[in-house]
Amino acid sequence: MKNNSTISSNKFFLGEGEGGIYSNITIEIKKSEQATINRGANIQLQDEEILRAIEKEFKTNWIERYKKDEIYLEIIILNVGIDPTGRKYKVDNSVGGVMHDALPKIGIQPPQIFGL
Repeated sequence: MKNNSTISSNKFFLGEGEGGIYSNITIEIKKSEQATINRGANIQLQDEEILRAIEKEFKTNWIERYKKDEIYLEIIILNVGIDPTGRKYKVDNSVGGVMHDALPKIGIQPPQIFGL
């Protein structure tokens, strides 16, 4: 099996302060012999609740989805950045955005976002 990995990031900021939302995530992803999700050692964000929500989003909506088709993804969360202005972290958009960027880089077609 070819184990090419790629590093992808998703970063956006909308609104200001507590009324705003943001994403700032960097992952390393590759096809593997088994599906795993791990954290890197240098994650800026230290909010355990958000980090667990991010891991759950990767596992339930991406890893498990592709595992059904016998595609095993190994994902390492390299960083989740912080926003000093107090914006709320947008987990689903963050994970979805980074996966739609990363999957084609390792030869996997991501699911269609919009239908006609």
